[in-house]
Amino acid sequence: MPTAQLQARDVFPTSWLDLPNELITEVVLYAAVSHLPTAQSLRLVCREFNKLVLSCLLRDLIFTTPSQIVHFAELLLPKRSYPLLFPIQPRPRAPPRSFDSYKVTSLALANIHRLPSAEDALERVATALTSVRQLAITDKNLSSHAFWLRKFPIHPSTLMVFYYGQANPLDFREPIFQSVTHLYCPTVEGFHDSSLCDVAALTHLALYSGNIGDEDEKLLAVVDEIGDILRSSPNLQALVVAVASLYIYARWQAVLTEHSWVLDDKRLIVLPYQVQPMDEWERNILGRETIWDRAKAWSPLLVHDVGSDMVDGFADEDIVHRETGRMFDFPPAECEREWELSLFPEQYHIPSSNPADDYYMHTVYPLDD
Repeated sequence: MPTAQLQARDVFPTSWLDLPNELITEVVLYAAVSHLPTAQSLRLVCREFNKLVLSCLLRDLIFTTPSQIVHFAELLLPKRSYPLLFPIQPRPRAPPRSFDSYKVTSLALANIHRLPSAEDALERVATALTSVRQLAITDKNLSSHAFWLRKFPIHPSTLMVFYYGQANPLDFREPIFQSVTHLYCPTVEGFHDSSLCDVAALTHLALYSGNIGDEDEKLLAVVDEIGDILRSSPNLQALVVAVASLYIYARWQAVLTEHSWVLDDKRLIVLPYQVQPMDEWERNILGRETIWDRAKAWSPLLVHDVGSDMVDGFADEDIVHRETGRMFDFPPAECEREWELSLFPEQYHIPSSNPADDYYMHTVYPLDD
């Protein structure tokens, strides 16, 4: 081959094998991120591609069944070795990828059924979850997974605790709350004499009102707790209470008027719009606007005195949708509810018939050895 062609080959490589490893890595990762079916196909090319693509796919995870958790652990753990029936030379196995190389940034444990096998599986791969910065978990899972959550340095900055059916008091002194700055909380009741004031790093707190009904005593108790939180949390920058309608908004305003020292605190914002928890979580992991962004945008609108348009405790809800619609693209109001964050839960709970498994959890196929 002439020298000029050899030089051109060095400058402009024409073969995949001629590309540097760094560039091949970038190409594979770009293809995996851009198209999920392509990522699944790339996993079947070779072991190195499988490890590379897995680290890309396993970034934002949500588990809705124990089997998904077990399957996730099997992907990361070394393959089992079985005794050979015939005296043949076994094929050498590549060393398993280090758990530290996985960068899982968000995790949601939304499974209703809790099994020891799932808890054990997560404990075995917990080192791969130490990079989690956004965690959504049910109150019961927070209890059942408490052992490995305490054992390993799992310190998210954003935490959403939700429930199915009925909320339980939380122990806010648990290590999982140690570094939490942004908290979605379904209750203001603490377990073992703990309270939200014990979350030292907390700067942003979100509460969902739900349907108050005729529970004025409970509403007064919640307002008293909110007052204690505002008074005892100097680092707190914003406390947002999201309500589902302007009627409930008026109920909150009426009670807060009787507690003027709470209402006068500018950190407290009652937001007359409520995004469903699952949609709110999706906005968090996608980097879109959160409840605190919407509350910050809503505050200047209060100068219009929305409450003056209320008649006999009811209001024209188009006021809110018309104003907020200029700033954000909200999901439809009939969005199906699954996760619960309400301070005042419903009397009964009907599980959704449309599970989020396929929508949130990437389907990954193990590479046979």
